Amino acid sequence: MEKKINFYEKNSENIEFLRSCNKEHEREFYQMVKDRDTKIFNELKDVVPDCKTNLKVGQICTYTNDFGVYFTGHKILGFCNPEGDYGRCIYLDLDCYWRPVRVDNISDIK
Repeated sequence: MEKKINFYEKNSENIEFLRSCNKEHEREFYQMVKDRDTKIFNELKDVVPDCKTNLKVGQICTYTNDFGVYFTGHKILGFCNPEGDYGRCIYLDLDCYWRPVRVDNISDIK
């Protein structure tokens, strides 16, 4: 059975700093979109029509990376057409905001 680790729980002494970084990542993401004239969609169904869950910009979710570490309280910033075979199409306010994540990396949507 895969053990999952809550990143913020392990770094609780720095949680306010870590969460404040998300706002900066969000600002940088929208600046990148503007500078590159990138097409961003507001709903997942616009890029993955057969998806069971329709996610939307502004929803808060938990992101779990490929190593089982999960990060709570991240905002969905936008959607793009899935990249190649990897299916990456969701932008989050992560430190790598320029790199979309897969739908299956997202859970606990609010």
